[in-house]
Amino acid sequence: MKSFLLFILFFFHVDCRDKVYAFGRNDFGQICAQTPQAVASITEMTMMPSKVKFISGGEEHTLIL
Repeated sequence: MKSFLLFILFFFHVDCRDKVYAFGRNDFGQICAQTPQAVASITEMTMMPSKVKFISGGEEHTLIL
């Protein structure tokens, strides 16, 4: 495991290959899922940049570096 970020409403995980997985609320696009609905199970997020170094955010936003 490279890193993970847990909010009350959504979760991110970056693995050792820089792939990002997420689940939870997405009504404002917080987890970069393909649709604005919540994601109920851990899913690879394919709309992320090719190399993710850092993820942070809040209730209605996410910052990805």
